[in-house]
Amino acid sequence: MIRHEGSGDEFRQPLSWDSRGVATSQWKIPPSVKRGNYQIELRNPANGEGGGVTTGSFGVSDFRLPVFSGSVQGVSGRLVAPKEVPLALGLAFLNGGAAKGAKVEVSATLRPRWPEYKGYDGFTFLVGFDEQGRSAFAVDDGREREKLLSNRQPVTLDQVGAGKVVIPLQAKVKGPSELYAEMTFADPNGEIQTLHGSVELSPSGVVAGIHVKDWASVKEDGSVEVVVLDTQGQPVKDAPVKVSAKRRIDYSHRKRIVGGFYAYENHTEFADLGAVCQGRTDTRGKFLCQPRTTDPGNIYLLVETSDKDGNIALAGTSYWVSGIGDLWFTAGNQDRIDVIPEKRSYAPGEIARLQVRTPFREATALVSVEAGGIIETQVMPLSRFKPVIELPVKGEWGRTCSSRCSPCAAASSRSSGIRFSSGAGASRSPGSGNGGIPCSRQPWSTWPNRLSDSGWRRSKWVSMRSS
Repeated sequence: MIRHEGSGDEFRQPLSWDSRGVATSQWKIPPSVKRGNYQIELRNPANGEGGGVTTGSFGVSDFRLPVFSGSVQGVSGRLVAPKEVPLALGLAFLNGGAAKGAKVEVSATLRPRWPEYKGYDGFTFLVGFDEQGRSAFAVDDGREREKLLSNRQPVTLDQVGAGKVVIPLQAKVKGPSELYAEMTFADPNGEIQTLHGSVELSPSGVVAGIHVKDWASVKEDGSVEVVVLDTQGQPVKDAPVKVSAKRRIDYSHRKRIVGGFYAYENHTEFADLGAVCQGRTDTRGKFLCQPRTTDPGNIYLLVETSDKDGNIALAGTSYWVSGIGDLWFTAGNQDRIDVIPEKRSYAPGEIARLQVRTPFREATALVSVEAGGIIETQVMPLSRFKPVIELPVKGEWGRTCSSRCSPCAAASSRSSGIRFSSGAGASRSPGSGNGGIPCSRQPWSTWPNRLSDSGWRRSKWVSMRSS
């Protein structure tokens, strides 16, 4: 049965089932049928009007063939540090002939672009910092907002159906961007049509990229690879490269609030490590850097290079130094942990490295690998000196699997009553009292006593893909 949603009109179609249990039916749409959405239902005549099952839907509407075709494109394919962007407009009849003197409207916005280059997987070609990191380095790549540059600017096409319009930029582009433009016009079929196009914009004639091999857990010296490409993705040799570094330091303080609850206050500072590497790229457009640090924590790296005209290109990333001191992750008021994979995909035989951000200095974690069910489980120790889980990727895991981590911090025999479950919330074993997570400013030696009766545990999972 086919039923119109608005009016309730019904059209019944008999079905004939073959030996395979398959029935095929065709409905010729009447010319006077109502426009709108239709529901497809399967009903058994023996059940009367009840017992129907909705199996699908479709819509009936009028379609008008457009009369005009056209284009919106940049005069140049890619512009470097432009002050304005010229656009070429074109409009013609589908059956031939120019749309002479047609009146159109042009709108344009400036929005960020995420460049990717073949053969450079794992490289970051943007300043991949959070707001605090960008503020510490005093850089702004303009990636948080989209700006309207032109709103329905009227343009009259010439005798050959062509036109030109220049979109001025309010300021120099700060990162890889694109100008997205739309041309709106009245089609002779009675509808308003819109065509669109885009022009890629770059702040410099070169592009900087940075890649850290092991960002989740590096001991003292990190291995950083920098690449400099032109706007076509070809390597640029003998390009100047400067790598600056800052170490992020987070301070957390727990205070009591109204109602007997507790909340965290976090404060972030950045220690300037200066220029850790400086040099020029080789014939492959690459430059190797090994920044040195004696303190643990999150290290931010900013790469700076320039083209022959002095236009600067930036790229940034960060990595963690562990194994030489205690790491502290900022604590939030919500009960959750974070499990962050080092890469988006892994191949069989590789080591999957997952950083686990917990409020515990030491904990025991139940780690499970799941793909439509639990494949295997492991019990691993976690420490703030090395908050990383390493899992050898096996071929039998399939193409997509997930890893679940449930860390538990308890220091007495009562911890045997703790049950592991899924989810990101925290819970305590019965009769745990009012222990809770102690303040970060208390001595570490007091933690086992405060946690012995609480038995806090948290759970988090992350999806991985093996190829």
